[in-house]
Amino acid sequence: MGGVITATEIAAVSTSTISGGVFGSSAAGSTLTDLKVLGVPIAANVAPNTVIKLPGLGTVTLNEQTLSQSSDKSELKIIMVHVRLTLGANAGTEIRVADALSEIKSEGVPAAVGGYAYAPQLIAGPVTSGPLVLETIPCFGTYGVVDTDSVESTTIPGVASTGAVTVTGTADLKASETSVETTTAIAGLNLLSGLVTATAIKGEASGTTTDGVTFDFTGGSTFVGLAVAGYPGITDDVAINTKIKIANLGDLYFNRVEVDSDKIKVTPIELIINATNSFGLPIGAELTLGVCEAQLHSTDVP
Repeated sequence: MGGVITATEIAAVSTSTISGGVFGSSAAGSTLTDLKVLGVPIAANVAPNTVIKLPGLGTVTLNEQTLSQSSDKSELKIIMVHVRLTLGANAGTEIRVADALSEIKSEGVPAAVGGYAYAPQLIAGPVTSGPLVLETIPCFGTYGVVDTDSVESTTIPGVASTGAVTVTGTADLKASETSVETTTAIAGLNLLSGLVTATAIKGEASGTTTDGVTFDFTGGSTFVGLAVAGYPGITDDVAINTKIKIANLGDLYFNRVEVDSDKIKVTPIELIINATNSFGLPIGAELTLGVCEAQLHSTDVP
């Protein structure tokens, strides 16, 4: 805000642990270095939840901490700099700098969960584009609610464009069963000037367990209108883990499914660059068009 608040380093660190049956949380490692508010220096060890008025703007809370603790749980949320604008044209706006959350608790369920769904993403050397749409699964699930994130279209310039992209995540933890599912869906794909086109792409990954020992993972990809220039054999019913080599470009994967002891990962389309090419993509670049992963974690399968 034009120098109203300045610092050379701000970091939020939240840690939650259990030791000897006792749950606890700590903000150790959180820092405010050379912090100034309205030009006034602020001590690096400023007390938690210190509120300073910002004339004509609102307030700023420094080292904001919210602790929730009980005999079977501990959760600590930290926001090192939390500005609340209550006056002027931008009233109602909040600005958060360095935001961290940790939680640990005990649940009488077969397993905890994890996972994510996103699309698209390009990793090209030191430069990463995306994921442009992302949904994650917290370890204690979503209580059966389907969390959704979507956009009307996405573009990675010179590489890929899509229509609507939607990703979802849901997980339910009950005493009798733990279940988790993630999905990624893309409409209207055009990859590398028509190399790959599709009307619709969807990936699904799910897992269930009733005992925390045996995990049942399922997943795969479905396509509508899938076409690859020069490869008429690639159609909507492309087999799991299909791989084709594109001359002067790289390896192109379809319906990639990877299953481990604690997770399943589904990638509808993945391109790995291994040759000098006319698109200017560096060797080693990796493009994923939709990824979804479902995880289960227990004391037997951590």
